[in-house]
Amino acid sequence: MDTRKVATELRLNQWAVALRERKESGLSVRRWCMENAVNEKTYYYWQRKLREVSCRELVAAQSSGQNSELAPLGWASCEVVSETSAGRGITIEIGKAQITATQSTDMELLGKICRVLSDAAL
Repeated sequence: MDTRKVATELRLNQWAVALRERKESGLSVRRWCMENAVNEKTYYYWQRKLREVSCRELVAAQSSGQNSELAPLGWASCEVVSETSAGRGITIEIGKAQITATQSTDMELLGKICRVLSDAAL
């Protein structure tokens, strides 16, 4: 048994609960950290670690052909119901913001925008 791996998974689970509680509390990260005696850098460190693990799990599930319901904390999973025409695109809602993307949308820029909006919504 790899005790280091078990300890890391335990900490990841504890921080997943803490991040979810912070989000559900409606408090800002700074305020939540002050009230819970947590260093903000520690909070963001574990938030980043959880996102990395979630993304790795998603990539692994997709590459193995699984239609996984996994989604990183704060993200929503979705499925394509029907193909859209190239001109119509899709609308993405994150918090109060709406973004419309088409096939010609720069995916790298779209990813950056979604990350910024997601972080702001947390």
